[in-house]
Amino acid sequence: MAELPALGDHCEVLSCKLLDFLPFICSDCTKTFCKDHRTKDAHSCPSLDNNEGCTEKELLPVKCEHCQLIFCMRHRHQSDHRCGHLMQAPVRIDPVQRVQEITVKIGVKNESRAAKVALMKLKMKAEGDKSIPQDERVYFNICLPKDGQERQKGMFFSKVWTIGKAVDKTASIIGLKNQNNVATAKKLCLFDSNSGEVLDMSDSFQDLMCKENSSVVSGGSLILEYVANDCYRIQQPEEYLT
Repeated sequence: MAELPALGDHCEVLSCKLLDFLPFICSDCTKTFCKDHRTKDAHSCPSLDNNEGCTEKELLPVKCEHCQLIFCMRHRHQSDHRCGHLMQAPVRIDPVQRVQEITVKIGVKNESRAAKVALMKLKMKAEGDKSIPQDERVYFNICLPKDGQERQKGMFFSKVWTIGKAVDKTASIIGLKNQNNVATAKKLCLFDSNSGEVLDMSDSFQDLMCKENSSVVSGGSLILEYVANDCYRIQQPEEYLT
């Protein structure tokens, strides 16, 4: 009788270990279980994580050589049973796309460098109120009114100044007629050189430069022109920049 235990097998569920004389072998994980743990749910078969929901039975199930789990014919391939040892195919970089990305980066870098050089040149010749601290100055290439002899003038202002104060200071330094205090006279205004839109006299440079996607930046260009009171945009601002 002492040899009888060799006739059966112990259930491989650690909390059970019951000796069963007619054990069941799981067709998926190939382990041995008692009748109470013979179903995949009862013994938490590892195949449930990889092939959850499949109820197909095969006379000759297939064992995955990578994860060593058993699968039906439909889920025999690594990609079909979400094999944990499946190697991800390397992503091929499109050479054309890569060249375009590099070109864009180079272009942005060159534009940034050109902007810095332009700002340095502007600082060398710009005029303004010399009492303004260096760290408070903002520099602009001012495109002057079309009816004047001079086309452009480098100017610097305090970033906390309003546009109205900058217009008055520019007119004073260059010697332009300024009748902004006369209701019936044409107004001397500053305009965005990209959009052609008039800049609000009450806005400060600091406020304008902090706006999202603002084209008003130190080292950039602004247009100074005489316009009627109801003018809010210059139609062809690019003409002032040539």
